[in-house]
Amino acid sequence: MRRRPPGRTPPPRQDQVEELLATVAHELRRPLTALLGALATVQQRGPALSAAQQQELLAMARRQGTQLLRLLEQLLVAGGEER
Repeated sequence: MRRRPPGRTPPPRQDQVEELLATVAHELRRPLTALLGALATVQQRGPALSAAQQQELLAMARRQGTQLLRLLEQLLVAGGEER
């Protein structure tokens, strides 16, 4: 049995990688779905919505876009990439 040099962590197992990818996909999909839904509503029903409703939907889309950006920045930091 080969010994690992001190300080080196073992590579992740396939099931760990798959679980991480599923979690990341879910975390990205949630705000993206909300963002696209809000924008589609404004686009499709814009004239029927009040100005306040339109602003509320656009504000939600912006919040969700900001959340996506934060998540992506966290992924880059976790992966060792710089912004």
